[in-house]
Amino acid sequence: GALAETEQLTRSAARWETALTTGADFPHRPAAEANLIYINRQLLRWSRWDDEEEVVTTLCHHQVNGSFDGLAPGLPVDPYMALSLTVDPHLMLQVAAHAASLLPRPPVRFTETPTFRPPI
Repeated sequence: GALAETEQLTRSAARWETALTTGADFPHRPAAEANLIYINRQLLRWSRWDDEEEVVTTLCHHQVNGSFDGLAPGLPVDPYMALSLTVDPHLMLQVAAHAASLLPRPPVRFTETPTFRPPI
C-alpha cells in the first residue's frame, strides 16, 4: 500500500542522492537530478524547494534547446513530470512541444478516409 510505496520512494531518493553526491560527471546526471526532484515532491520534502526550482528551470531550458536530445532512454524532464514541478507555464508548453517533436511519426496507412458501412 501507501507505506510500501513511500519506503520504495525513500530508497530510490537515497540512491539518486548517492549518485549525485559522488561528484562524478556522468551523461545522465540531468535525468538523475530531475528524478530526485520528482521523488522529493512525491515524498513532500520541501526543504530544498528553492534550490530545486532553479535546477528544474535550468534543466527545462537546456532540454528545450536540444541539449539532451541524444540521451537514452529519453529526456530528463518529461511533460508529465513537468506538470508536477513548479515550472513557468510557457516553459512547460515548450517542454511538451519539444518532447512531442521527438516522438516517431506513425506511418500513413490510408490513402482515403475510411467510411462506416452498417451491416446488412
